[in-house]
Formats: sequence, structure tokens, C-alpha cells
Amino acid sequence: MPELADYTMSHTEFVSFETDDGIELNGFFIKPTDFDPEKKYPVITYGYGNAGSQIVVNRWGTQRGPQQDLWHRYMAEQGYIVFAVDNRTTQGRGKAAKNLTYGEYGKYAVLDYIQAVDYLKQQPWIDGSRIGFWGWSGGGYLAAALMTKAAPHFAVAVSVAPVIDLTHYQAAGVERWMGTPSENQSGYDAVNVMNDADKLQGKLLLIHGTGDENVKFAFTLQFADALIRADKQFDMLVYPNQRHGISDFRGHVFKTMSRYFDDHL
Repeated sequence: MPELADYTMSHTEFVSFETDDGIELNGFFIKPTDFDPEKKYPVITYGYGNAGSQIVVNRWGTQRGPQQDLWHRYMAEQGYIVFAVDNRTTQGRGKAAKNLTYGEYGKYAVLDYIQAVDYLKQQPWIDGSRIGFWGWSGGGYLAAALMTKAAPHFAVAVSVAPVIDLTHYQAAGVERWMGTPSENQSGYDAVNVMNDADKLQGKLLLIHGTGDENVKFAFTLQFADALIRADKQFDMLVYPNQRHGISDFRGHVFKTMSRYFDDHL
């Protein structure tokens, strides 16, 4: 594209690795164009994780558009390695894989990202003490879960518009995976990140628009309340009147994330 002719960008490198229980997962790296295998790099991982989703794809852009992909390549040029993986319940793996989500939303997304950290630490050019994560919406939930349920595998995370408590989320987006709360109360309790607020380790930034029509701003407030009651330190950025995509201030979101990873990772 002529608009990008003046910019240096790294190509995506696709990989696969096997979990401890023998499941092959697909991932990708975006490395700096001056990548040096003798150096140790910090890693920014990205994920979404919902059953039927897919982010490791051989095409330009991600499920949230090209801005996100451009930001990943920008951060690679700032000296980070960007990494993503599709967990075992994601698209292209068949219905049996998708069915693993039923009753246990997010379980395998969390477990497979822990496996991904083990894989990353096996690479000699990765600094295993400097692994971060970011996600939006379902990925925002994953960010919060990885910093609590999966602590201390990730040092830093940014959670944008996170789904925190599925009990109050839209039925169409939840009950097809979880059943109703009356049928599966233990499943809903297990997925509720507020119940794990006391496990938070590392640096966490919560971002949300107050006008979010999809994942309500109240979710982030409830999680913030739980973190405060657990005497945990965290950071928070609120976008007044912005909807789920924070579309009016995307540039501000990505600048904030850049600064947060630069400061803490």
C-alpha cells in the first residue's frame, strides 16, 4: 500500500506447539525487523479466546480491524515480540473442540495461555520475566483472568471492556455456552473474575467506555470494587460516553497501551 511505503514492518511468522496433554495449538510471532536471536526480548501477547473465534489467520488485520494489527507491528519495531495463540476451543477445530466450552466459559483459554507461556520461555530469545498480555471484550476477560486465576505467569496486562460476571451479561452471548445460572451456578461462580480478585499479581490496566452497549461499564466497576476490597493495586482509564469499540478515541487507547507496556514491561 502506498500509504505504508515509508514504514518498516515485519511479516507474521506462524508457528504451532503442543500442550502438555498433546493438543497442537496454532500461534504467530511478529518480531522486530532487526531481530537478533542473541538478544532477550519482552513479549506482548494478544488473545480473544471465545469458542468459535480465531485470531491466528493468514490475512491482513484481526477481528477488530487493521488498526490493531498496525499497532502490533509498531510495537514490534519498538523492541517487543508480539505473540498470539488460538486455544483448543477456537474456530477450525471442529464441533467437539468447541463443545469443550459448554458450562466452563474461558477455562481452556486460560489453561492454554499458561501452556503458551511455557512455550515462550523455551525460546532462547525471549525474556521469560517480561511477558505481557492484552485483550478486548472477551479478550479483556482473558486479560483479567490471566492476571488473577493464572497469576503469576504474566507480568503486565491491559484489559479493555472486559466481561467480568457472566451472570449479568446478555443471555444470547452466554447461555448458549453456559446454560442458565440456575442450571450451572458453580460454572458461573468459577468464571466470575471478581471471585479471584485477591489473586491479582503484576500490573493491570482496566479500560472501558461508560456508554458501552455490549459489555456494560458496570462490569469494570464491579471488578474494580472487588480489587479494592482485596487491597490490590491496579490502574484504570475511563472513556466518557464511548461505546464498546471506543471508536472515537482508538488512537488514544493504543497510545495508552504503548505507554503502559513501556513503563511496566
